[in-house]
Amino acid sequence: MVHSRPASVPVDGVLFMVAIIVASGAAMTTQLGAAVGFIVVLYAAAEAILAGYLATRSRTRCCCACCTTGRGPTDGKS
Repeated sequence: MVHSRPASVPVDGVLFMVAIIVASGAAMTTQLGAAVGFIVVLYAAAEAILAGYLATRSRTRCCCACCTTGRGPTDGKS
C-alpha cells in the first residue's frame, strides 16, 4: 500500500509572500486584499490538484506504485 502526503500549501511560502505584500508600503486595505487574494488563489491551486487526484484516483495509484516499487503496472499480476 502506498501512503502519500496530500497536496498542501507550504506555510513558509505563504509567510514570505505576505511579508512582501506588507513591505510594499501600500494602503492597509490594499495589503489585506492582496494577501487574501494570494491565499485564495494558492488554495484554489491546491484544491485543483486534489480534485485531479480524486478524478483519476486509480490511474494515479498505479503510477505511484510503479514509481515507488520499481515494478510496472502489470508486474506480479500473473
